[in-house]
Amino acid sequence: MLRRISLIFVAALAAVSLALALTVNWAYSEIFNTSKFVQTSDTIFQNSSVQEEVAITLVDSLTGDIQLPPVLLSPLNKLATQVVASDEFQEFWSQAIRAVHQPLVAQLRSDTPIDKVSASKVDLTEMVNVVLTDLRAQFPKLASLLPAEAPLTQFELLSGENLESARSIVRLATILRWSLIALALLLLSVLTILKRKSVRPTRVPAISLSVGAFMALITAMALPVTMQALVDSQYSNTARTVGSLISTSLRNQSLLLLIIGVSVVSATALQQVRARLMQLRSR
Repeated sequence: MLRRISLIFVAALAAVSLALALTVNWAYSEIFNTSKFVQTSDTIFQNSSVQEEVAITLVDSLTGDIQLPPVLLSPLNKLATQVVASDEFQEFWSQAIRAVHQPLVAQLRSDTPIDKVSASKVDLTEMVNVVLTDLRAQFPKLASLLPAEAPLTQFELLSGENLESARSIVRLATILRWSLIALALLLLSVLTILKRKSVRPTRVPAISLSVGAFMALITAMALPVTMQALVDSQYSNTARTVGSLISTSLRNQSLLLLIIGVSVVSATALQQVRARLMQLRSR
């Protein structure tokens, strides 16, 4: 009885560890790999709903407190969307993301004292100026209402205590990334050893693998809805799009492991049925 309880406990722990390992490893790869981060960002920015929401935000920042009638606001937003969707704007966006992400990741992984680290900044002034210039050209009668220069669009990402806290989180995430993978593999190995005398030694580890992969798959599928619920309704489409795109790799990895696990469980079940049929025939 004790051995059975221990087996169930280890199997459950293995499933949870595997689900966490998949999720943490996916998040780490998405956040700290600059090439992958930029590629994902580019894909997100090519989505039409994202472009529309970015364009509306830019127009709102340029018009400020001016209450424009819908007959004017709609074409302004449409033009801004066209600018945002242009190849030139997309290229600038990609370069800006890479220029910010690479040094930021280096700072997060560095041991350089905080007081000697310059804050990472994002400067979107050039982007906003492009939109502003095109709006003036297309709507000259509104030129007097629009600002002479783009408003300040530079802001700091991490500095001081925030950077130190972020470094602590990164160190913890790095430790968890490898320790959870090692723990999941160890527990699956323990399950195999505990069942070594069984005619189906791989069945319990395969069930744990399937359950863990299924839990990670549910997490990936729930991410878009979760992100959409957490942000302002104005950016709900963008949040859902971002969640759907960044969770693709986690969903694919989890689905692959789930298929492997279910296949092994099915194979052992069929083997058991075949063995029983052979016993019945021998009688």
